[in-house]
Amino acid sequence: MSSQEQLTHSLLGTRARARFGSIDGRLAQPHSTLTELLSVVEDDARQLDANLHEAHELVQDIRVHVKRRVVRPDGSLDGGLRHQYQAFDKSQRAESDAYEVYAADLELFRKRQRMSLGVAEADSDRKTLVRCRRAYISMLIRCRNRALLILEAG
Repeated sequence: MSSQEQLTHSLLGTRARARFGSIDGRLAQPHSTLTELLSVVEDDARQLDANLHEAHELVQDIRVHVKRRVVRPDGSLDGGLRHQYQAFDKSQRAESDAYEVYAADLELFRKRQRMSLGVAEADSDRKTLVRCRRAYISMLIRCRNRALLILEAG
């Protein structure tokens, strides 16, 4: 079972288990799974800590499907989707950067939690993690919305 399927089964239950066959459908599946993840995270943002890698993989899956949909075999972009693709590509690169920062901060936070930190240090670490988590959630939302524009344009 792929990590996307594990996330769908473990975190989201049956709500996001649809199967799709077309290119648009293959784009819709990780897109809908990301939407479901974001609805879970909306209720408790800390849920993202346990599913960070899976969220990033969903965006990577979406990127692959978007690229297949928009980039022609000769490497040129579908003219009608050029603007949407460029906006998606920019948001996906920002998501990737935010993922790296959030993953590193989460790992450091977990290591430092095992230490005997003072209240000020622990609060500072927590605030840093919360700030990175919020930034990453914003990037996930932006990627999801940009992909939706491409999905709906088809």
